[in-house]
Amino acid sequence: MDTQKLKAVASRAGLADTYISAWGEPTNVSDAVLVKLLAAMGYDTRDDEKLEASAERKHQQDLLAPVVVLREDQPVDVTLTLGKTVRIGDFSWSLTQENGDVIEGWLESQVVSDTRAQDGKLVFRLAEKLPMGYHQLTMRRKRRKSDFSSTVIVAPKSCYKQASLNADEKLWGTTVQLYTLKSEQNWGIGDFSDLMQLVGNVASRGGNFVGLNPIHSLFPANPEGASHTARLPAVG
Repeated sequence: MDTQKLKAVASRAGLADTYISAWGEPTNVSDAVLVKLLAAMGYDTRDDEKLEASAERKHQQDLLAPVVVLREDQPVDVTLTLGKTVRIGDFSWSLTQENGDVIEGWLESQVVSDTRAQDGKLVFRLAEKLPMGYHQLTMRRKRRKSDFSSTVIVAPKSCYKQASLNADEKLWGTTVQLYTLKSEQNWGIGDFSDLMQLVGNVASRGGNFVGLNPIHSLFPANPEGASHTARLPAVG
């Protein structure tokens, strides 16, 4: 099998042909491994021609992307992949919001842009905005038995930030390693009860956080590298 063609198909499938090992060494993926991975993913690996043909079939774009991610207060524009001769008047849609509310419409009356002649894309607007959450979009086409579906995710513009940080107030707290905590109740090494007591003590004195080292496995190939600080909000 031609190596360049194999690697091209692997790349389309999301497979890398090189990687950096756990020890920091550049490593090549053999052709034999790529062939086995592609075969396991449903590609026809019997020869170059069949491999490329199966890749073309697999990578044909669906009408709807499986997931559409938008920010809050952003117009809900959805891109469709459609042939330029397809009748857009045959399509209707419905959106079931996370709270159970349903809105419906026709594709033809809500088209924002139609560049199917250039790139096969058509954009329509579901709504000016939607509440944050996970919403289920269903597209229906006349005389087609099965529907098209997608999950529309409306996310906040940024992660949550406490009001005090937005007001540029100074916060204080302490950083600890759980195993260094000592109390009359533990066996010489800190446990979650000790951590809860520490959080309460810091909070009662006006503290805002306890920085705690991760207590899970971080790097299987480097088990000693487990000293990064994560911050937890104090419990008041």
